[in-house]
Formats: sequence, structure tokens, C-alpha cells
Amino acid sequence: MSGTAGFLSFAEHAGAAETDNRGKVVRGLGQGMHATTQTYNTSAAWSSLVRTGHRSKTRAFSRSKIVIPTFILENKLLSVTSLRAEGDIGTLKVASTSGLVEGQQIEIFGASPAEYNGTALTIHIVDATTITYLMRKAPASSPATGKISAQTREFMEVDLPHAYRFQVALEVSYVDALAGLTTRRLPYLFSGERTALYNGPGSNPSGSIVSDWLDHPEIPADAKFGLWTVTENQLGPASPAGTLPVSWNTCSFINRHEGIVENSRGPDTNISFIDVDAAVSRTSVNPFNSGQGGGTQGFWPCQMLIEYDPGDKAVAIWGDSIGDGVGEGSIGSGSHGDAMGSNRRNRGYVERAVDETLGLNIAANLSKGGDGYKYLSLTGNIGKRLNLLALANPTHIWWQMVHNDVYLDDAQFRSDAAKVFQQVRPILPDVVHVHSLCTPDASSSLPVSSLTADGTTVTVRISDTSVLIDGQNVTMSGVSPRDYAGTFPIRIIDPTTFTYSLAEIPSAPPAGTRIVCNGQFTTETQQTAGLAFGDATSSRGRKNEIIRTRTAPFDIMSRIFDPNPTAEGGYSGASASETSRWKADGTPWRYTFDGTHPNSHGYSSIAASVPDDFIQ
Repeated sequence: MSGTAGFLSFAEHAGAAETDNRGKVVRGLGQGMHATTQTYNTSAAWSSLVRTGHRSKTRAFSRSKIVIPTFILENKLLSVTSLRAEGDIGTLKVASTSGLVEGQQIEIFGASPAEYNGTALTIHIVDATTITYLMRKAPASSPATGKISAQTREFMEVDLPHAYRFQVALEVSYVDALAGLTTRRLPYLFSGERTALYNGPGSNPSGSIVSDWLDHPEIPADAKFGLWTVTENQLGPASPAGTLPVSWNTCSFINRHEGIVENSRGPDTNISFIDVDAAVSRTSVNPFNSGQGGGTQGFWPCQMLIEYDPGDKAVAIWGDSIGDGVGEGSIGSGSHGDAMGSNRRNRGYVERAVDETLGLNIAANLSKGGDGYKYLSLTGNIGKRLNLLALANPTHIWWQMVHNDVYLDDAQFRSDAAKVFQQVRPILPDVVHVHSLCTPDASSSLPVSSLTADGTTVTVRISDTSVLIDGQNVTMSGVSPRDYAGTFPIRIIDPTTFTYSLAEIPSAPPAGTRIVCNGQFTTETQQTAGLAFGDATSSRGRKNEIIRTRTAPFDIMSRIFDPNPTAEGGYSGASASETSRWKADGTPWRYTFDGTHPNSHGYSSIAASVPDDFIQ
């Protein structure tokens, strides 16, 4: 038997902040869960069982609901039928302009000559199948046909493409093991049934399935519990490959004691995990083998609903890739979080701060890599995440945006942010808003003026070796043959020369038109601030000042958090001292692995600097 669950509309949810007959307030619990499912599995699996571990940081609870997302965030691919130009105005014919918004940005690629292509092209909608856009300059000829592609720049909320069944069970006393697990797990019911049905696009307007209340033994505050989730395509074994939804990043609490089982592995190819009641009865799981920041074949509820005392605090997070925790477990993280995710709190500095520093519950994390106010305001298509926010009913929202807005002029930035806040305020009129400033963005690539080899010793000339440290690793790229490329410890010879050694004599002399050595952010002076990133006069500096001084619409913010005294080299806490260079102490990748996102060491350090009273 299967059932569908009821949904809380915004109007129905408006009373959720009032105490219920138990004297409690219903709020979200997203500790170790994430709302933005982003991709599909790449195998032919059609029925998947996942075990994940979670906890409530501050609240013991004995009654809960499960929220299952039935939407995915993805770029919208536009089906191109023709492309032509009149001067510098491009006219793009597509199958349908439905879902596009006047003034939004698209990306066009694959056209020739290159003038037709672009990554941030603002569109004008002409009719149901036609859009126009301004090119950088008039192209020299008509575009090549057959390989032209276009897609929206922002991430759209898209209903899951097929009909699915879901089953979720609760493991109250979590056992750190992969086998010999108890079968006494409690199933969540959906309109009284053990299985929830999603009947394809459009069947769940809210974008989420909400279970019935489950009464269960009390789970103490900070005690770990497990969720066993089955996601199954209703087409069964005939399902196309790559149609099960999965989360792009792993659950922040996943470790080697949690696991995933898919029916495409081993003898279970044609078994429905729902039919055999696997979420309730399975006694073993396979371990995760993906890195903390890598993709997995996992899908689980995006949040729980539990009962809080009226005065308890719960924080919702809405940010970009840094709010999403990109870079956790990456190189340079050291003991602050390993690449297999054994640190249960690996999910970026905002989650770490809410959990580790402030000791509060995360109501929901709605962050998505690539998000920005310019995208959230233009699409008019964040209703499903707004519904999740309403269900979470947080006391606070921590906004961590800006990075993807720095290229806008300041007036547009304020306008876009205002449009987003205007959508949130009617839903949660009493919520407290806080915000982070934009972190650094720098490159550490050093151009190579010459590269020569003598046996296995390679001699490199750059403009200044004082930005490097003797014995550090550098990464060489843009050179051929591939023998010369890679990461090597260096020996500094003089102010413009260093050497490194190869394992074998290379097959040919080195060659390359753009040879680069990357010093891995070891010193501040080797870094160069990225485009629109820099001091107080840069786009980033001006955006930070708008937020810091709470210029409209940021006047709704209760508090502002500045991560840059911790993360930014040469930064003393005043806006005029912004450099957009990452702090360095001679250790490769000390705070960042790519110059844009912190690694676990960076996230941990920033989180520890959040004031204890930041969430008031």
C-alpha cells in the first residue's frame, strides 16, 4: 500500500509558529541534511537504499515528521532551432521560451564564430519561441549549425522527471557498524501508508512530501540517529539510466559507519527495496567511498520537523557554494576534516559556526553553488525552496551570498537583494536576518618565462621567487610533454630561478605557450585578486560596504559577520584594508584550495571566529 501526504501551504503554515496543544513550536531540523538536490545517478539503478546519520544539537524530541524533496535545482537547457545576427543583436530561436524571465542571463556555446557565444548574456523575450541578446561585437559570418547549445545561467527549480516511490525509517539508537544492524526501525507513514508516491512532474506543487507525525522513543539532544531512505523509480527495472535523484555533495555527517546500497550492485539487480521493506528490515549496508566534497548516489530527506520550546533558536542557511560547503575535505584541510568525511560537521563555515561555535540547530540549508541575489530575484522560481523555508519556520536566516553578485553595479545588487527579501518577509515576518560578507578571491598562478631540462632536473625562471618558499610544492601546467607537468617540491636557486626533479628523464625538451606554476597560496604576495575582487574600491569592496553599513535593503539585517579578518591576508577589519588575497603562513593551501572556496582548515578557522552572541 502507498499513500501521498498532505502539504502545508504558506497560509496554513502561518499558524505554525503558535504553540500547539503540547505547548511546542514546530520547526525544521536540517542537521546533516541538505535541501538542494542537484543531479541524477549515472548508473542503471532504479531502487536505492541509503543510510545516513543525523542529530539534534540542542533539542531532545520524541515526535517528528520527514520532508522529502521532489524537485531538483539545475540549469535549464534550451532547445535551439536557429541562430542569426543583425549587427551585434543575436536572435535565438528555441523550442519554447516558457519559464524564461525578461532580463535574465543565458549561456550560449558551440557556435562559430565565437562572437555568438557568451556566458552572461542578458535576454529580451520576443515571443513564445524567440529571444534576442546583445553580442560583444558583430560577428563576421553566420553561425555554424548543428552544435549550438544554450542554457540558463541560474539554477531553476525543476520537478523530478519520473514517478517515484519513497520509504523512510528511523533508527533511534544509532549503531556505528555496517553489519549486524537492528531491524527494529520505525517507518514514517504517509497518509497512513508506509510508502509515499510521487506521480511525476506537477503532482506535488509544493515540491516536497511531508510525512505523518511519528511518535517514537525520545532522542536526546546531540545523540545520533539514523535515517534509512529508499528512492525508487516506479518504472521498475525498465527505468532509464541516470533517473534517480541524488545529492551532489555528501551528507555532512556521513562517515565510514554509514552506507549506501544500490540494486545495480551485486545480486539485487531486480529487487525493489520497498517491496522487501528494506528501510525497516535491512541489517547491513555498504560503506560510502566518495570524498566529502564529491558526488554520491545518495538521496535522503531534506529536513525533519520536530517540536521545539517556543524560546529555542533554529537557524536556516541560504548561501552560494560556500554556504553549500564546497571545499570541505579538499587538499590542505589536514586534521580539520578528511576527504572521506569522517568529521561529522564538514559542511562549510556557516554550518560549522551554527553547530560548533554557537551550539544551535540548523533548521534547513537551502544553499546552492552558483546562487546569488541576481539569480534568485530574476527567475521568479524559488517557490519550492520558499516552501521548505516556511516549513522549517526558523527563528533566524543566515544569508551567505554576494560572491556571484560582485560583477553587478551597486544599484542592481541592492535591487536584486530587495526582491529576494520581499519574497521571504510575508512568509516569515518575524524571522531575524543576519548576513556574511564576501570572502577573498585570488589566483596564485605565476607565469613562467622559461623552462629547461638537464636530465631529471628542470630549471624554471619566473619574475620573482621571493613569493615561494624553499621546499614547498608547486604545480606545473601548460607544459608538454606531460612528464614535466604535476606537483613537485622545489629548490630555490636565486631571485628568479628554482628547480624541481622528475622521476625519469623526459621523452622530449619542454614546450608550451602558456606555462604556469601554481604556488598553492603559500604566500600572500604571490596571489593576484580576481576580476572585480580587490580593495574597498573594487566591486567586492563596495558590496561588502553596502552590507557592512546596512544600506537598503540590508537594513533588515540584525547582525553582520565578517570572515575576512580570519581569511584575508593583510586585512585588519576595516573596509579600506580589503585585499582579496588569502591569508598564508608558508603552508601550501593553508586556508583555500582554489583561491575562491575555503578548505576545511579555512572553514573551521572562520567558524571559530564567529562571536558567541551573533545569533541573538
